[in-house]
Amino acid sequence: MTPLRFRDTKLTLIGHATFMIETPDITIYTDPYRIPDNSPLADLILISHSHYDHCDPVDIEKITKESTLIITCEEAKRKLKGNIQIMGQQEQIAKGGLTITTIPAYNINKPYHPKGAGVGYIIYTGQTTIYFAGDTDYTEEMQRLTGIDICLVPIGGTYTMDEKEASEFINHIKPKVAIPMHYGSITQGDPIEFKRLTDPKIDVRIMA
Repeated sequence: MTPLRFRDTKLTLIGHATFMIETPDITIYTDPYRIPDNSPLADLILISHSHYDHCDPVDIEKITKESTLIITCEEAKRKLKGNIQIMGQQEQIAKGGLTITTIPAYNINKPYHPKGAGVGYIIYTGQTTIYFAGDTDYTEEMQRLTGIDICLVPIGGTYTMDEKEASEFINHIKPKVAIPMHYGSITQGDPIEFKRLTDPKIDVRIMA
C-alpha cells in the first residue's frame, strides 16, 4: 500500500485498524492485527482496547523487541507480556520526542465498547498531530478536538461509526487528512461513500 508522507511522518495502513507510523526517531504501530512476517520492529505500540482484532498477542510479538513500549488499557494488559504501560482516560505521556494523549473511545447506542473500556490516541510528533480514533462512535469528547492534521477514523458500522457518522465527525473537526479504517474484513463500510460525504477541502486518503 502506498504510504502517506506528511511533514516529519510516514504513515502506512497495514490493514483493519493497524497503521505503522514512522518519524525520523521512532516507529509506532496501532492495534497490531494480521501483521506480515518480517515487518519492521516497533519502538512503541498503541493498543486501543482488548478485542482480538486490536490486541492479538501473536501479532504484537512479531514486532516487539526488548525496548518496545506497549501502551494499552488494564484489560488488554492481561493478554500481553513485555514492557507495558497502562494509560487511562484522558491522560498524557511523553515518549521518544512524542506526546501521547488518550481520549475516550466508546459506543453510544450499542453494547460492544462500553465507556471506560477503550481509548483513542492523539500522537503529536513535534510537527504533526495524528488522531487514531480506535473503536468508537461520534462522542462528545471527539466534538471538542482541534488542530488535528491526520485523522484515522473507523467507518465500518456495527461496532463503530458508519460512513455517515464518520463524515459528520470529520467535517466538524476539519483535519487536513482523513484516512478511513476498520472496514472490508470484519465489518463492511464503503470508503468511496465516506469520501463523497466528506468536505472536498479535506484530503480523504483511501489506503486499503
